[in-house]
Amino acid sequence: MSTAPDSGAALLGTARLDDVPALVATRPTLSGAVLISASLPVATAMADWERTRSLMWAVALVFMAMIAGTGLATHALVARLARARADTARSKGTLDRALASMADGFLLCDAQDRVVVWNERYLEMFPWLRGLVGVGVPFESFVDVAARAVVPDDRNVDQRQAWREMRLSLHRSGAGMYEQELASGMVIHVVERRTPDGGVVSVFRDITAAERELARAKEAAEAANQAKSQFLAAMSHEIRTPLNGVLGMNNLLLTTALDAQQREYALTIRSSGKSLLALINDILDLSRIEAGRMELDLSDFDLHRMVEEVVASLSVRAREKGLMLNHRNDPQLPRWVKGDSLRLRQVLFNLVGNAVKFTEQGRVDVDLVHRDLTDQRLELGITVRDTGIGIAPEVLPRLFERFVQADSSTARRYGGSGLGLSISRQVIDMMGGRIGVESNLGVGSSFHVAVPLARGSEPAGGVHESHFDVPTDQQGLRILVAEDDAVNQIVIAATLKLMGHVAVIVDDGFKVVERVGAEVFDLVLMDIQMPGMDGATAALAIRALPGPAARLPIIALTANAMIEDRAAYLKAGMNGYVSKPVSSQRLAQAIQQAMSAQTQDD
Repeated sequence: MSTAPDSGAALLGTARLDDVPALVATRPTLSGAVLISASLPVATAMADWERTRSLMWAVALVFMAMIAGTGLATHALVARLARARADTARSKGTLDRALASMADGFLLCDAQDRVVVWNERYLEMFPWLRGLVGVGVPFESFVDVAARAVVPDDRNVDQRQAWREMRLSLHRSGAGMYEQELASGMVIHVVERRTPDGGVVSVFRDITAAERELARAKEAAEAANQAKSQFLAAMSHEIRTPLNGVLGMNNLLLTTALDAQQREYALTIRSSGKSLLALINDILDLSRIEAGRMELDLSDFDLHRMVEEVVASLSVRAREKGLMLNHRNDPQLPRWVKGDSLRLRQVLFNLVGNAVKFTEQGRVDVDLVHRDLTDQRLELGITVRDTGIGIAPEVLPRLFERFVQADSSTARRYGGSGLGLSISRQVIDMMGGRIGVESNLGVGSSFHVAVPLARGSEPAGGVHESHFDVPTDQQGLRILVAEDDAVNQIVIAATLKLMGHVAVIVDDGFKVVERVGAEVFDLVLMDIQMPGMDGATAALAIRALPGPAARLPIIALTANAMIEDRAAYLKAGMNGYVSKPVSSQRLAQAIQQAMSAQTQDD
């Protein structure tokens, strides 16, 4: 037993480290001389700890990797968030700069109709909103304040409430557009559109300058139109005055004994003069239409007779060309209708005249039919067919435009201004009708007119025949004529003499008033443009005279043929109006109407 330690020492001296016991334990025994000891190798003793340590290192490495990954991820997220914030800041800056640089006001509301963003221009337009504007403010609050600014008068509460409801309705529709004139004179054009998320974006544009520029342009256009009208009126007067002398003297010449050749020459002069007069009338009609001053004069008239007169007036020209000109009325066609007989005559004259003009051989047919619309209204149908040169298909769509003819050779060969059909279409449009054409080149054309008319009735007392003589009870009148043109003095004096009247001629308005105050006359024929005192002023002076002279019938006899001229003469106290060149028939009718009215007044 005593050798045990020695052998243990030897073992320790010769054993490897792995073989050295890792643990030595001794226990005393019951016998004090005896010790019990036990040992384990270090590797064995440390094996579990090594395994635990490896596991701990693995966990530690995983944890450190997780920390590192989390750190990297956090860093990346922070960097991304920083970039996003920077991008947002840049975007907001860009939006703010864009909104600030806008010339228009801008307002954005969300789906709950609360304010999201606005720009400074918006507040400049509506400064009363500065103390109220803010993110999240209801748009309705804006409207309440704006309503007071737009309608500040508390007495107009209903108007203010109506504006408020209108503004909210347009805004909530998401497709509103309107204009608002502010008390400052600023005119705001508002456009509102709904966004995809249910909000509303509003753009407010100051169109005050545009409105003022538009107003200036309108004024300039109206001034130009007025200047054109004045020019046309002046040219009409200057042309009609000598034309009245030409046609008047020619008519007087035709009442004298002429041989066949002289009569042919005189008739040629009259035909040429009437063509010139028709051109002047077309230009004036065009001016009236452009100015919106053409009006319809509705009255009862004899439809059958009107058509017969138009056909008869053109039959001479048709016979000269060897054409057959016929017209046929529906047996049931009413005789008396109510409408503008002069304008309807003008349309029919244009259509039949063109048919005769553009037909070299064959015939021209004028057919009238009708259909009932109601008990008191009917639709008149007019068809004018010819066997003339026809119209090319490419010309048909624009045939009723101004100054349009088939081609330049047509204009050179047949003449004309190309205004007749354009004016006819606009007249028919005014009447609520329609006009159309069918044509084959080289075969002929067919024009169709449909116009609504009211049924008429024959005037009481019947109708006087259409001739140049006046009724016997209107002959032998003593008529004072105010006319400063020497040729027209001769024409009107001779015309009145042929009609059975006595003419007294003066050449200015002062003499008219003087003679009316000193002598007895039955009628005054008053020229308008005269030296000294013009006709309108003279008429007013006559109406201011004492006694019966103030009621003397006055008829304007003038080359001024515009509608506003006629209204001005009637306002000056005149009883009638006859334009130059003077038609004996129209003059006789005007005299009869004026004298009949005078008799009724007396």
